[in-house]
Amino acid sequence: MKHIFFLLFVLVHPLLPAQSIENVSFFQEGNDIIVYYDYVADDSQSCDVSLLYSLNNGMTFTPCHFVSGDTGRVTPYFSRRIEWKASKELGSLSTSNMRMRVQAKVEEENDDTEATIQKEEIKRLRDLIWSPEMTLVKGGTFWMGTPETQEGRNADETLHEVWLSDYYISSYEVSVEDFSRFVQNTNYQTDAEKNGGSYGWIFSTESQEYEWTQKSTINWTKTPGGADWTQAQLNHPVVHVSWNDALKYCAWLSKKTGYEYTLPTEAQWEYPARSRGLEMVYAWGDTFPMPQKVGNVLEQVYPSEAERDGFFSTAPCGSFPPNQIGLYDMSGNVWEWCLDTYSNDYYQLCQYKGLIKDPQGLEFGHLRIQRGGSWSSTIGYCRVTHRHSSYAEGTSGDIGFRIVRLVEPDE
Repeated sequence: MKHIFFLLFVLVHPLLPAQSIENVSFFQEGNDIIVYYDYVADDSQSCDVSLLYSLNNGMTFTPCHFVSGDTGRVTPYFSRRIEWKASKELGSLSTSNMRMRVQAKVEEENDDTEATIQKEEIKRLRDLIWSPEMTLVKGGTFWMGTPETQEGRNADETLHEVWLSDYYISSYEVSVEDFSRFVQNTNYQTDAEKNGGSYGWIFSTESQEYEWTQKSTINWTKTPGGADWTQAQLNHPVVHVSWNDALKYCAWLSKKTGYEYTLPTEAQWEYPARSRGLEMVYAWGDTFPMPQKVGNVLEQVYPSEAERDGFFSTAPCGSFPPNQIGLYDMSGNVWEWCLDTYSNDYYQLCQYKGLIKDPQGLEFGHLRIQRGGSWSSTIGYCRVTHRHSSYAEGTSGDIGFRIVRLVEPDE
């Protein structure tokens, strides 16, 4: 369930003096849009409630047909609920000219009260349908990198000061279901499908061990081990996707919603992974051996303890507790692509320059950043300041991504 609530009502005409429709809010539950509203009245006067939409900027409105819940004759009460199967009725909510209305009429007075969602809220509604759940990250200044005293620190993790603007980051890693919407809408072919397949975690009968093995049949439709995802596994993070594939997904989502989505920069990834820049080693804190059931990592022995956390490979998105700002799987589950190119001395350059505002990384380079470690990573790789990299077309069964977008001026 996507818990995204916002006040959306605008009174256009009064009902009766002591009656009103108030506190209209929307969020997504599966493929449905859920509408909550309050019908407030001093007496028991009932009204007729309907949900309508417009595709011509509010010039005309059409009743929503695929609705259930508190529509029709309604008595005064708080938190009334309407369920609208928006994707079934419209297929796509990609038009920027869309408006919606929760309308209540009292027959005796032939009067109505309208709660009209303006353009920016409609974009949010479209965002709910197509986008993974997003968490607002309030920007600020923090010291990015790893203190020299921290065990496991690498030479490319030089401390430097960074200032970030506000932005949104996806609460969960992009799931198989999320990515499938993109492919189904575009017929997109991933790098793994074009370049001979991805690397899966396959058992070798020759060595009697699991090994990373490239197979032409392995792509985003497969598990880390190369089997088909089942319907029950569509909530796992998508894997076998390249940096190029992730950006194509972002471009599609941007077109669908009217917002500009992209991959997080290293700074936009590390800052929320550390719960807005707190000094910590892992997304759950500094504790290791890790407290039980806090993240999907390889543990201490490779690979005999791989299932100690309950999962042999990927876990469903959000299977473990979130960090302090509500983000899931920032340490472990899958490596996450970042926008930046990798350079081992980039942090040293930043340190020399002083405070860096909204860093974007270097403009050149062949390697792209990955962060967070994965189900196949030993604990040192799951440090929130550890930097990893691969080629932009690289894919395997432990690489996925999450997304970001900036806060718009009118939000």
